[in-house]
Amino acid sequence: MAVYEFKDAVRRKSFWFMTLLFPLLILGLSLGNTYLADMGTDSLADTLGGRGEQAAAGYVDQADFMKLPPNVPPELLRPFATEAEARGALETGEIGSFYLIPPEFLQSTEVTLVQEELQPLSFGSTGPLFDYVLSYSLLGETRLAAAFSEPLSRVEVQGDAAGGGEETTLTVGAELVPFAMLFILFFILVSSSSYLLQSVTKEKENRTAEVLLLSVTPRGLMAGKVAGLGAVALTQMAIWIGGALVALWQFGGIPDLASLGISWVLFIWLVAYLLLGFVAYGSILAALGALVPSQREGAQLMFAVLLPLMIPLWFNYILTSHPNGIPAVALSLFPLTAPVAMVMRLAAAAVPVWQPLLGLTGLGVTAYLFVLVGARIFRADTLLSADTFSRRRLVEALRGRRV
Repeated sequence: MAVYEFKDAVRRKSFWFMTLLFPLLILGLSLGNTYLADMGTDSLADTLGGRGEQAAAGYVDQADFMKLPPNVPPELLRPFATEAEARGALETGEIGSFYLIPPEFLQSTEVTLVQEELQPLSFGSTGPLFDYVLSYSLLGETRLAAAFSEPLSRVEVQGDAAGGGEETTLTVGAELVPFAMLFILFFILVSSSSYLLQSVTKEKENRTAEVLLLSVTPRGLMAGKVAGLGAVALTQMAIWIGGALVALWQFGGIPDLASLGISWVLFIWLVAYLLLGFVAYGSILAALGALVPSQREGAQLMFAVLLPLMIPLWFNYILTSHPNGIPAVALSLFPLTAPVAMVMRLAAAAVPVWQPLLGLTGLGVTAYLFVLVGARIFRADTLLSADTFSRRRLVEALRGRRV
């Protein structure tokens, strides 16, 4: 049964879509938005070199401190004596926007950007050129002004490993690893568990379950499905991680996993939480598949079962910015959110070893209880029933009575 379920899953087009095309789609959307945003923002070097596409702008210096650096073309940033003059130039199209610098700027550090057409997405951004001019006006030196306006080109993070004096250096790409772990755990658990629900409901609808129950017990049928689709989850994870490593190798040579915060210990935790998380959620979804008469009704109820897995998605900022804070620790120890939250924390920061051990123990106990509950519901009379799902049927099934 396990071998059949594995082969049946990998033959589906939906499996290869989720495994190959879907991650590429998500990556393309994420990188595409970043690329388009970068296309719309010229760097300071491009602007000063005349290679940028920034429209001419102006400013009204009511604080009387602004000075144009010698390497800034005057036509890019024009001074105006009054706000009325600047608005007149804006109306005639001589400039596309202007900055109103109030008299108390040095105390408030606030300016007003007036645009020909309101662009809400530019709120809070003045652009590298204006930042550079402000820095030069305050510092009086072009090199320092350029450093202040665009100060960082590369960041390395070093940490003392467990206070033992051994330093670990992380590159900027390490900040993406926790989100990669979040992506891997969430989508593999959701897709593999949904395969289990689809398999059970499909066999009920086409009456294959009646034939299978002649040669295998309901619990054996459930165990085979969980084992086979658990192997599918591991295969999917191996493809994703292997593909990511190959991509890193193609673009930058053999990847230094340590610099990204990735270790074999993290992989071990990843596999352990993936397997126990799949057993926990898979057992409940298999039981749900036995209680519903069709895939449509099962799909409607699946959201409620998988809702806890979505909580770490909503609070991913807490898990990455404050990985050892109380909310992050609570999410990673609660069994239903632990499969995603704990691995994300482990990828984001150093976590005391007792916490992943405790989280894994709680998840293991929960998975065992869910297997018992699932096996109690996954009975011949339930599988052969065509009644719709109801709370009464669920209660009767949990009590072990005929439904």
